[in-house]
Amino acid sequence: MLLRLSIHNIALIESMEIEFGGGLNVLSGETGAGKSIIVDALGLVRGDKSQRLLVGSAGDSARVEGVFDVTGNTTAESIMQEYGLEESEGLLILTREIGKNGRSICRANAQTVTLSVLRRLGDALADIHGQHEHQSLFDPQTHMPMIDRFGGRETGESVQAVAQTYRQYKELATRLETKFGDEGEREKRMDFLRFQAQEIGAAQLQPDEEETLISLRKRMENAQRITDTMTEAYDLIYDAADGRAAIAAVDSAFSKFEQIRALDPDYDQLTEKLRGVYYTLEEIAFDLRDMRAAFSFDPQILEETQARLDRIARLKRRYGATIKDVLSFYDSVIQEIDELENSAEIIAKLEKECAGLKETLFKQCMALHRARKAAAKRLCQQVRAQLTELGLEKARFDIAFDTPPGSPEEAGERTGPKGFDRIEFLISPNVGQDLMPLSRIVSGGEASRIMLALKTIVAELDDVGTLVFDEIDTGLSGRIAHIVAQKLGRIALGRQVLCITHLPQIAAMADTHFLIEKSDDSKKTFVSVERLGPDGEIGEIARLSGAGRDRTAVKAHARQMKTEADAFK
Repeated sequence: MLLRLSIHNIALIESMEIEFGGGLNVLSGETGAGKSIIVDALGLVRGDKSQRLLVGSAGDSARVEGVFDVTGNTTAESIMQEYGLEESEGLLILTREIGKNGRSICRANAQTVTLSVLRRLGDALADIHGQHEHQSLFDPQTHMPMIDRFGGRETGESVQAVAQTYRQYKELATRLETKFGDEGEREKRMDFLRFQAQEIGAAQLQPDEEETLISLRKRMENAQRITDTMTEAYDLIYDAADGRAAIAAVDSAFSKFEQIRALDPDYDQLTEKLRGVYYTLEEIAFDLRDMRAAFSFDPQILEETQARLDRIARLKRRYGATIKDVLSFYDSVIQEIDELENSAEIIAKLEKECAGLKETLFKQCMALHRARKAAAKRLCQQVRAQLTELGLEKARFDIAFDTPPGSPEEAGERTGPKGFDRIEFLISPNVGQDLMPLSRIVSGGEASRIMLALKTIVAELDDVGTLVFDEIDTGLSGRIAHIVAQKLGRIALGRQVLCITHLPQIAAMADTHFLIEKSDDSKKTFVSVERLGPDGEIGEIARLSGAGRDRTAVKAHARQMKTEADAFK
C-alpha cells in the first residue's frame, strides 16, 4: 500500500507530507480546498502525464515522492526484478521531478528510470478512478479490454494467439502486395535491382579494404617526409658522415668495457648489455635500410587509391554506412532478384500460406469470441449483483456483441489484432426503460454507481494494493450514499482505499480521515492537511452533513453515524 506521499511545489501546495494508513483513507474539505491536487500529485508519481501548470510558484520545479510497501505485490516485484531495482525491506520509493519546461526526472529506489518504467510500476501499485472517468467508461473502446481482463487466462491466451497470427498474416499479405505486384511492376523492380546489383558487384568490394586504402593514401601523401625520416634515422644510427653514428659509439663503449669486465661481475653484466644494444641498433639500421629501399612514391598509385576510395564512398552513400552494410544490401538485392525471377512459384506458395493463416486466424477469432461471450455472461451476473447492492436492484445490465462473421472472407476488414468483436455495455437503470448504451445515462449518481460496480469487480482481478476514488460520489445522497459508503468499507477490508468525498456517510466509514484546508496570508494561498483525531472526525462529519460544528444535535448525529460505521466494519 501507499505509506507516505511527499509533495513539494505542486500548484498551491508548497510542501506537504501525508502518512496514509490501511483500510479506507478519506480526504475531505471545502470545495476548491486542493483535495484533487493531492490525487494529481499521486498520479504524477505513478507515471501519469504531467502538466506545466502543476508546478507551483515556489521554484522552477516540482517534486513528488511516494513510499510504497510492495510486500506480496507480485507484479511490482517482477517489474523491479526486470529492471534491477533493489528492494529495501519491502519498500519501493518512487520519485518524480518536473520542471516548468515540462521535462521530468523519474526515480525508483534512487535509481533513474524512464517514464514508461515508472508508469508500469505505478499501474501495479495504485489505480486512480477520477470524477471525470465516467466519460472513458462510456467509450465502447474501453469495454472489450475490460472483458478480456475479466476473462482471465482463457481470454488472455486467445488474445495473444490472435495477435500473433494476425501479425504473421499481415506481414505475409504486405510482402505479397509490395514485392509481387502486377507483371509490369515486377519488371520495373527487377530492372532497378539489377542496376543496383551490377553497380555493387562490379566494384568487387572487400570487407577490410577501405582501411588499407586509407593507410596507403596517407603514406603516398607523406612520401617525402617518410623518406627523409628513414634516411636521417639510418644515418644517425649507422652511417653518420662525421663518424658519430650511434652504433659506432656503442661499439666503442663496448670495447672499453671489454677491458675491465673481468674485474667485477657488475661490469661483466653491463658489457653484455652493451653487446645487446649494439646488435639491436644494427638490426634497426638494416630494417630502416630495407624499408627505405622498398618505399617509393608513385603519383599514379595515389591517384588510383583516391579514385577507389571515392567509388567506395559513393556506394556507401547509396547503400550503407560501411562496406559490410553495402555487401549485406547486395546480398538482399540478389535474393530479391531471385524471388522475382521465380515469382510465380513463390507467389503460389505465399498465397497458400496466406490462405492457411487467414483460416487459422478466423478460427482463433471465433475461439476468442466464444471466450469473451462466456466472460461477458459472468461479468453481467456480477455487475447486476453489485448494482443491487448499490441500490439499483431494478437495473438491467447487458453486454452487446455484433453478430460474428460466418467465414474468413466475411470477416474481412473487421478482423484486427484483437479479433473481430465489437462490444458495448448496455444499461437500463429503471423498470420499463429499454437497454441503452452507457453514454446515454443522464444521472451522475447512476453513472457513479455503475463505475463503482465495474471497478470493484475488475480491481479484484489483480494485486494492485491502492485504489483511489476522486469524488465518485457525485450525485449521490441519502440511502444510496450510505450503501456506497458500505461498499467502500467492504473494498477497504482487502486493500487500501483513498477516497475524496463530500458525503458524511463515506467520511464516517473512514479508518483514517484527513482534512484539507486552504488559507492565505493576504499575499499567498496555502493548502494544508490535518490528520483528524476522534473529535475532529466528528466535527468534519457534522460539517459535511450541512450544519455548523457547534450544533449539539448535528454532532450527536455525527457520532451516531461514526458508531454505526464502526459497528458495520
